[in-house]
Amino acid sequence: MSQQPQQKKTKTDHESANSNAINLADDILENIFSFLPIKEAVRNGILSRRFRKSWIWNRCLDFDKEFASGLTREEFINIVDQILKLHAAPKVNTFRLFINPIKEFSMVREWINFATMKEVEELDLDFSAGNTNYMLLPHHLLKNGSVRVLKLSLCAFILYPSLNGLRSLTTVVLRQVDLSEKSIEIVLNNCLFIELLELTKCRRLCHLNISAQNLRRFRILKVVDCSNLLYVDIDAPTHSIILGIYEY
Repeated sequence: MSQQPQQKKTKTDHESANSNAINLADDILENIFSFLPIKEAVRNGILSRRFRKSWIWNRCLDFDKEFASGLTREEFINIVDQILKLHAAPKVNTFRLFINPIKEFSMVREWINFATMKEVEELDLDFSAGNTNYMLLPHHLLKNGSVRVLKLSLCAFILYPSLNGLRSLTTVVLRQVDLSEKSIEIVLNNCLFIELLELTKCRRLCHLNISAQNLRRFRILKVVDCSNLLYVDIDAPTHSIILGIYEY
């Protein structure tokens, strides 16, 4: 008789311990899912009822070529839009988008606004999917200053001389971007922590003047197939910069 309460207490403690362990495991796994690429997070949510909606906390939103493979344009747009509408994480580490924006300009701008409002750190926008027209990006794209890695393909945007939002950038990759030498100057004047600048098929560039006296971390300038570029002048008296010029 005297042992029964003890057995009952032991069982209760055991159940409580199991419950805490399950809750702890859920918290840990939810955190893991938040850093998985979105495709993997969605797949794991589908395979396990327990984590069916874990993907809404995902911080790596990779809607890239791999994500789009096997999907029709309509399916891709609907899936991306639904994921972003249900997204619950306070911020996003990575946002990659590969799409032809034709006829979907307003929606694509909403997606970009979503990423910037979530303080995205790596922003990769590629609009070259069967498209030859530049996508005009919103002027407030880099206003909040959270972006550290910026990769743009087939874009156009307007840069103003003073842009505090560029100060956090360490990597800038511009492919088929419609910008002038003045725009490059504005980028470098505001990106004090830039380490790498890559320019690919930027046809408007003719004379590239790089003033890097105040850019202590700037180490790599890569120029690829900028067919109208006549010369590159680099002013970096206090440190060396690796320059690579490639033509295809």
